[in-house]
Amino acid sequence: MEGGIVIFTREDVPRLARTIAVFFGVLVLATGAPVIGQSLLKKMGREDAAAEKALSLANDGIRQAKREQENLNSYRASYGRLVKMGFIGSFRRIDLIEHLEKTESSLFDMQYSISPRQQFPVSDFFALSVDRVVFQLSLLHEGRLLDFIDSLEAGSNGIPLVAGCNVERIREAAGMGYEPHLKAGCTVIWATLEGLK
Repeated sequence: MEGGIVIFTREDVPRLARTIAVFFGVLVLATGAPVIGQSLLKKMGREDAAAEKALSLANDGIRQAKREQENLNSYRASYGRLVKMGFIGSFRRIDLIEHLEKTESSLFDMQYSISPRQQFPVSDFFALSVDRVVFQLSLLHEGRLLDFIDSLEAGSNGIPLVAGCNVERIREAAGMGYEPHLKAGCTVIWATLEGLK
């Protein structure tokens, strides 16, 4: 060092190389740290926004599930009544035929024909099934027809709907004779709501 001026020689360079390398390393870190930090902050901000959106969607899903649960609870009693009535479930034709065989003895004559089942989709899960039966009956009096129609509800699943009846007198009642006086033709439809497979 001469007059406040530092003079480096070739021999000094190896000793200073390490210090110079540390200096430049610190300089790079000092200038790069804010850029890296800013990049990390942006990335954390994006991740935070994505997490908030996912949380919001999850909360919306929970609220929707609670609303659906409340709806199910409110309709459960109505659904139970429909199941008990036989409206929800499968119409079993064999049950109806067995019931008609038991009922036939209380009538003079009964004939019936069952049309092919028709199905109408009403949702993604259910279809309305319709079974149509046409009855031809010989009866003592009109009360027997009403009793017969009432008995159909107990004979099978479904709700029997009388689409129409024609009643014709075939002879006048004479005294206490036990013979048919009426001929009736009735169309009855059973409607059931069945699950789609």
